[in-house]
Amino acid sequence: GGARHLQGGVVLLSLGAGVGEEAFFRGFLMPFADGQLARLGAPDQAASAGVLVATSVFFGALHAITPAYFIWATGAGLLFGLEYMQDGLGTAAFTHTLYDFLAFGFILVSWPSDEAGDARELPPQGTSKDGGGSDENKR
Repeated sequence: GGARHLQGGVVLLSLGAGVGEEAFFRGFLMPFADGQLARLGAPDQAASAGVLVATSVFFGALHAITPAYFIWATGAGLLFGLEYMQDGLGTAAFTHTLYDFLAFGFILVSWPSDEAGDARELPPQGTSKDGGGSDENKR
């Protein structure tokens, strides 16, 4: 039932984010920026290091739901980037997908549920979980 669909959703979300983000950041953006710097005459080592740092900060910024998570995601971007440089795109995509699967699973397990134990959703916007609405809804 619902739990099976939820698990399938977590798998698909993890694959989409892990593979999609790695394809963009490591498969496209890193080689593109590296090539542009090489075209400008930047030394290979300096260009690669600069691109790794810059794309990792960009990755962190796009995941920055809090300042602490910006730092965490920037670090993850550095690790995914190093893994890409060392072992290739497939390995980085696998690691990113696995991380997302574990993170999303942890969130779902930790999310408060209703008395039945199977509803893991937020109340509709403008209302509280106990059914009392916001001032706007009480008019």
